[in-house]
Amino acid sequence: MRVNYRNWAALQICDIKKCQEYIANDKEHFFCAFNAQGNLTEDEANILIERTTFEIWGGFYTTIKNIYFISHTFFEALNKSAHAFLKMLASKEDVEKVHEDCAFLYEDILWVVKTMPNGFIRFMRIKNEGCLFTSFCYKFVADDRFETYESTCDQNMERRCVAIYYLLMFLKRYGKAEVEIVAHEQRIRSQILKDKTLNETGLDVKILDSRWFTTICRNEGFMVSGHFRLQPKKDENGEWTRELIYIEPYAKKGYHRLAKVINVDDNK
Repeated sequence: MRVNYRNWAALQICDIKKCQEYIANDKEHFFCAFNAQGNLTEDEANILIERTTFEIWGGFYTTIKNIYFISHTFFEALNKSAHAFLKMLASKEDVEKVHEDCAFLYEDILWVVKTMPNGFIRFMRIKNEGCLFTSFCYKFVADDRFETYESTCDQNMERRCVAIYYLLMFLKRYGKAEVEIVAHEQRIRSQILKDKTLNETGLDVKILDSRWFTTICRNEGFMVSGHFRLQPKKDENGEWTRELIYIEPYAKKGYHRLAKVINVDDNK
């Protein structure tokens, strides 16, 4: 894997040395398709363009400290168990606990999440060549409801984007995630990706992975299905926290065995 500003042009908005030059030279391309669905009026679109340009020029996104590269296995773990994980993110308090201003790379999209001074959260999706195509600001006003403004997409896409983001943050915080740091301008042999990894940007990148196994149970009697649970535990400082664990299925009769990891192509 190679991470650089040729492959991920918009990462420059998070680099204090590059952000001003980037928006000055690539502003037209950056905003060329962000309102393709026509959700914003011309005046609303112009306001969003100028505000976003000002934010990038002023280094607003350079305060984001964590840049994540999401492995296919990490996303697959999330995708397969999304329904179970969402039940554990049932309240506004649960969501706030896992929230983190960050940027992450998955396939050919850069996701950027940043809290605004007014308490709303700016969410952007940018193609790897540097073309913004999703942008909105949101804020939770109830356990299961959030409001948005300056949105370039419909409500279904807003909910999908927010759900994927919080599921990623939930699994990273409570799951047994593997984290591998590739410092800026560093080359390593990634143990997660099993490949040479070169980071040519001015930003440290963290590779996230999580290896979850499905369980196959065969029996003719009563079977208790597997499920996820947030298990209370003490951390290294003696403080109580929680860890996401999986309770394996078990049967009254018969047998059960662990299956091999199933690799499936991800669907965005």
